[in-house]
Amino acid sequence: MYNFLVKNGQLVAFGIGLLITIIYIVGAVGGDSPERFNFGLMTAIGLSILCAVVMILFGLFQVASDPKGSLKGIITFALLIGLFVVLYSTADPTLSPAMVAGGEGAGLTEGTSKFISGAILTTLVLLGATGVVFALSEIRNFFK
Repeated sequence: MYNFLVKNGQLVAFGIGLLITIIYIVGAVGGDSPERFNFGLMTAIGLSILCAVVMILFGLFQVASDPKGSLKGIITFALLIGLFVVLYSTADPTLSPAMVAGGEGAGLTEGTSKFISGAILTTLVLLGATGVVFALSEIRNFFK
């Protein structure tokens, strides 16, 4: 099975996606029933969840099968978690009046606000680091 998926995995994935798309389009064109629209939406959500689960399982399998080779990835993941914890801890927990008004129905709390701030700051730090690494690698490639 593994060899088959290595050779034809992309074709199988595109084929399944095409089949689901055709089923959805035929159903959606055939009428305006909400159930027909929901099929496409639920299928997309289901496939996204399936892909996320399979991605995590294959990642864990890869780490378990070659822990020494995965050490660099494990250290990087630990550094990302550490960066998030630091930025979460230093985030301002106070809620502005606009945030309180906008988050009343969503149950926005100070803890949630800190989590969101930490996640946004982590993303911005990673974006900046990516830009710096990209620029430095282009400069290095220019002089090579």
